[in-house]
Amino acid sequence: MPDILFRNNKIFFPDWLKYWLGIFQLFSLVKISISAPLVTEMQPRHGRPGARVVFAGQDLGSVSAVRFGEAYADWEPVGVFDDKGKIYIFEIHATVPNNATTARPVLRTSFGDIVMPMSFVAAPRIFGFHPNRGSPGMVVTIEGENFNGVTSVMFGEHRAQFSVTASTQIRAVVPSNVLDSKITVLHKESATSADLFKSVGPSPVIDQLDAWVGAPGETVVIRGVNFVDVRNVWFGNIEALFTVVAETQISAVVPIGSSDSVAVESPFGRAETKGTFHITRAPVIIEMFPVIAAPGGRVQLRGVNFNQIQSVQIGSVQIAGQSTPSSKQLNFTVPPNAKTGTVKVTNKFGESYSKDVLTITKAPVIDSFDPYIAQKGKWVTLRGSNLDATTQVLIGEMEVRFAVTASTQIRVDLPLNARTGSITVKNAFGSDTTLEPLTIIGSSPYVTGIEPNRGVAGTKIKLYGRNLNQTIGVEFAGGESADFTVPASTQLDVFVPRNAQTGSIKLISQMEEYFTKEVFFMPPRLTKPDQLAAKPGEIVEFKGLNFKGLTSLIIGAKSVPFEVITNDQIRFTVGDDWLGGEVELIAPAGSFISTNSFSVLPRIDSFEPAIGPAGTLVTIKGSGFHDAQILKFGGGISEFERQSVTQLLARVPLNASTGLISIITPSGETRSEAAFTATAPGDLQMKSLLTKQDYRPGQMVEISNQLLFFGPTLSTQVVVTNKLPAGVSLIEAEPNPTRMLLDGRTLIYELGKVKPGSAMEFHLKLLPLMKGQFINTSIASAFEGDVVPSNNGVANDFLVYDPSDIRLAINSDTFGRTFTLSWADLGLPLKVETCSFIPGANWRELPFEPWTVGDRTFVTLEKFGAQSYFRLRLDLDSD
Repeated sequence: MPDILFRNNKIFFPDWLKYWLGIFQLFSLVKISISAPLVTEMQPRHGRPGARVVFAGQDLGSVSAVRFGEAYADWEPVGVFDDKGKIYIFEIHATVPNNATTARPVLRTSFGDIVMPMSFVAAPRIFGFHPNRGSPGMVVTIEGENFNGVTSVMFGEHRAQFSVTASTQIRAVVPSNVLDSKITVLHKESATSADLFKSVGPSPVIDQLDAWVGAPGETVVIRGVNFVDVRNVWFGNIEALFTVVAETQISAVVPIGSSDSVAVESPFGRAETKGTFHITRAPVIIEMFPVIAAPGGRVQLRGVNFNQIQSVQIGSVQIAGQSTPSSKQLNFTVPPNAKTGTVKVTNKFGESYSKDVLTITKAPVIDSFDPYIAQKGKWVTLRGSNLDATTQVLIGEMEVRFAVTASTQIRVDLPLNARTGSITVKNAFGSDTTLEPLTIIGSSPYVTGIEPNRGVAGTKIKLYGRNLNQTIGVEFAGGESADFTVPASTQLDVFVPRNAQTGSIKLISQMEEYFTKEVFFMPPRLTKPDQLAAKPGEIVEFKGLNFKGLTSLIIGAKSVPFEVITNDQIRFTVGDDWLGGEVELIAPAGSFISTNSFSVLPRIDSFEPAIGPAGTLVTIKGSGFHDAQILKFGGGISEFERQSVTQLLARVPLNASTGLISIITPSGETRSEAAFTATAPGDLQMKSLLTKQDYRPGQMVEISNQLLFFGPTLSTQVVVTNKLPAGVSLIEAEPNPTRMLLDGRTLIYELGKVKPGSAMEFHLKLLPLMKGQFINTSIASAFEGDVVPSNNGVANDFLVYDPSDIRLAINSDTFGRTFTLSWADLGLPLKVETCSFIPGANWRELPFEPWTVGDRTFVTLEKFGAQSYFRLRLDLDSD
């Protein structure tokens, strides 16, 4: 058990008492432990604003505030009801406030303050650094908070030497090889600068001059970087006296010379301004106010060299008197005879004209009015010029009574029915209207400001306004009543109640209820979201409290667009490029980091192809693919490549089945809306339906083939390729082929998907252009392949001839020793056969190879004494 300090009465639990309290639970100490709060643990012990810290213990119902350093935190009690209905608080959940500092947290209770024995290490905060650019070796001062315990300072990816000079300051040496980069400081937490540190060489750099005009002898401040080694300063080609005030600042004395650029030089280089510094002793008017004035009105000029002024003129009218509070300011009164024109100021070195025209008018000119908030029935004082001849005063569109008390002042009476509006004053020469409206109130409370306009329960805030002493009650948004005191009729001191919500503050008086126009902000809270995962494009709603004024919703490391629906509800649409992660809300009164993470699930928009066998590469498009772990086609797990967060390339696995494609991430599973059809090889069979093989010249040849498919799944990308023989003309094809190749003989039938059990016939009508033997082939193929590729094709043989063409000639040589058999060569499957007796069935083929000369084929034989018969046979399949 840790030591617990009750700050008010300085009660400690010594070690021996802790022992007996833990082992024997003495009766007297049990009574103390029940009545007094006890904190036994704090987790986590470090974090950034918005982190949730849990204080665990006993009897924590008396806790009224939690403080991290000097910053009060938003917090909630967590407990249970016992059997008697009494609530028992055993945890306090506090949110680290924006301005938390590393310190021992304090829990305020009705028994006194509980100071934790260990520190909570708050994340460092970087407010800024200077100089904002420089070269390696330069010392950069980093300003911020919670720097105690910092272990590392980084310029981009480069570690820097540093020293922590205070909890609010670090001095770091710029490391070598640094490019433009942000600065990060680290301990158990980290912080990174909002701005880049600009890396420059050792040469001096001029950023700006405090003034671009001056007289010889005046001092001009030159600002930039790398000024330590500066040896020379020039105004044009005139060298000037100077002092190096700091590494980033030079104070130079303007020399006698002509206007030109300003340059500084060191051993490492030279820097020169692009603009011109004007050296002059003549006056220079830079600014005039006001630009509209009445005779007798005061006008102020700002510039330089307002010394030894000889004259001031408006147009051609000389001004009798003026004052010069400094060499950079000149005041004068507009003379009665002045007319509209530019203002000219002259001294012995020259003159200067105002850029603006000073408009002189006899119409009313209103300079100011007070009070700017007035009660009905009271009065308001106007001040300005040309007010003595006023004929009418209006508030908004309402004419009101007035009294001219001087040429520069009017008193305006406010009627009981007056309303807020701008004041207009008229005379015979014109009118003038106030830029800001006069706010008119009644006798009930009216608030002009809240300070601060954000806080947590227990925070003391101040309300400023009018008639605040009429307040009898204060309520915050959510209906929570607040304690308050009334130090004055213009001020309320209010204590923010528990469960106050972001919104206007209501002040209750005997007359009416008044709601502040300004919103008071409480830290945001987020209940456990009903939906912790969604697909890109889906709309998600979060519920909680104090969402009005929410400035950022961060999911993962990405600031995402959102819409505040009500004070307790926000809505957003999940983006295609979101990665998901920690949820953080940032509002004017603080931050909130959820202990739950929001996950972005994959969304499958499309995939192509939508059908295919194992091994098919499928492109899957959608979003949210950054965390895909497993991809399945039906029941088969697939290999895949993540090409981007919006595209995957997957290979259909061997065990794929027809079904939805699913992507599994650590956060859940997403399925496609459409199914992928997984296919497998089947048996494509081609059969010939040709019933006739021999044709006569001029006869039409009709060929019919049939495609049959047998398989476990449909087959895809099925193609039938028909190759026509040479020497024929295609008369008709049914069905029409998808396309024909350029050779004019190849017909392509692209059938696409074919279901198991399908049958399809193909019919051709051909006209042979010559006699002979012809072979038409037809082959089927599929993307999935074929289990019996031998029956994928068919050949259609047919013959074209005249019977008279089938004749065998016999010729004997002159010596009678040999004879020659010959026949016409038509490309037909003709065979010469011989037999010894007729009639006879023992016909046999001659065992001699014939030869062809021209269009005839020959076989020469020797006479062998025995009688023989010869015939020429056309060899058909069955005849």
